[in-house]
Amino acid sequence: MVTQTQFEIDDDLANRLSVLFRELLEAERRSIAGADDERRNKLRLDVARRKAELGNDRELETLFSKHIAALPESERPENRIQEGRMIADWEGNLRSELAGWQAELAELENRPVDNAAIFNSAQSKALHLLRRSAQSAGLMGDNYRAGDVPAERNRRPRTPNFVPRTLLNHQPAPADNNSGEWLSLSELYPNMSDNPYPPNAMQCPDGTVKTLGRWYEVLTTVANWLIQEKRLLPHDCPLHMGRSKRCLINTTPHYPDGRKMRFSRNLANGMFMDAGYSSKDLPRLGRELLEKFGVDPARFYVQLR
Repeated sequence: MVTQTQFEIDDDLANRLSVLFRELLEAERRSIAGADDERRNKLRLDVARRKAELGNDRELETLFSKHIAALPESERPENRIQEGRMIADWEGNLRSELAGWQAELAELENRPVDNAAIFNSAQSKALHLLRRSAQSAGLMGDNYRAGDVPAERNRRPRTPNFVPRTLLNHQPAPADNNSGEWLSLSELYPNMSDNPYPPNAMQCPDGTVKTLGRWYEVLTTVANWLIQEKRLLPHDCPLHMGRSKRCLINTTPHYPDGRKMRFSRNLANGMFMDAGYSSKDLPRLGRELLEKFGVDPARFYVQLR
């Protein structure tokens, strides 16, 4: 029999959990809104800078000279006629890039708040924290099937029957959804040495699930999601990560110096990705790519084998 006192305790606990979850929702809202604000501010600066460049002939001439100097010898103009054609194309590309920035800025200015994305992200983080707490309290033994986390870090993790709850609100998970553990992309990279096997699937923040078979597909899935969300655009190319001279993404399957990408993969919107990295580096690059565009990698989940 349930007593009134027990109801009071349950109500108090429910209220405290509700307050904490509201705080988490607000933190996620600020995080997502902050990423959009950061992108808007950058676009405003880029638009103002490009307009100033296009309105100053001397500045354009200086920029074109730097552009020519960065080209391989074989691609530089040999005479004034070639140079005139090249500068016309180059200036046209600058104007197209400006138009792309302006279009993206207008889209961001009118983008409504995505409450579903905020809730899904907060829910995933809350479930992760609850699992961690249950494990610390010793409540997640071998018979616990609602969601486990890897125990020791010196062996391949167990394969619990856990699917992130957000999967239940969207399209069905892959047929083999019980064959492996789900980890957020922010958790995955530090633990890559524990599980070198290719992933089974990946869940994006909107709950959609993509079946995977190779590690490079984690990176292409991240990039295509950024393209779909109009965060990653052609004018961002060539896109470099860190101090590497190789670009990760470009509008052609080549590096800026003209060399062909080692292992190019087609992306949406006509862009190309260099996927020629190790199985350990590919998830790291996926995480860093999301962070570069102001997206929390904890909003993406990868299912291990």
